[in-house]
Amino acid sequence: GCLRRFTPDVPNWDDPWQMLHSSGKTEYLVLSPNETNNGGTYEWTDNLQRAQENAKTFYNQTTKHGVFDGQPDQMQRIVGDSRDLIYFTEEGGQAAGVHARDHRGKFYTVLESPDYQDETTGLAFSPDGRFMYVAYQGVGILYAVHRIDGLPFQATPLDVKYHNSL
Repeated sequence: GCLRRFTPDVPNWDDPWQMLHSSGKTEYLVLSPNETNNGGTYEWTDNLQRAQENAKTFYNQTTKHGVFDGQPDQMQRIVGDSRDLIYFTEEGGQAAGVHARDHRGKFYTVLESPDYQDETTGLAFSPDGRFMYVAYQGVGILYAVHRIDGLPFQATPLDVKYHNSL
């Protein structure tokens, strides 16, 4: 789905929980990439349908190989080269995990679990990029993952499974 932004009518930082449940304006993100897909612009709109259609152009909902049968959730990128992978967690599915997309639009599975039919969340990286942290929400398990070769996650090559999009 699309990213939502809520702005309360009356911000009350003394009671932030109440502020999130008060009246306000909900807006949705619309992305407009440039011709080479290495940048672009964005805008916030109150048109949910427009934002949902826009989001569909940036998220692969299925693959020919591999499970990725949930929905994309959190996204994370290690700041660096524009060719780095964008990592994202999976909301639900039969074997939820962490997946990635490269600058050419190719999708990869970094890890997934056949044991947890749950949402992966809390995606973060250590400051040096050598550890990825991810949690399985329902069972409350947090993993610290590292590459066998000892390189940071933004280093190439990364030996992960490539997915052909339909």
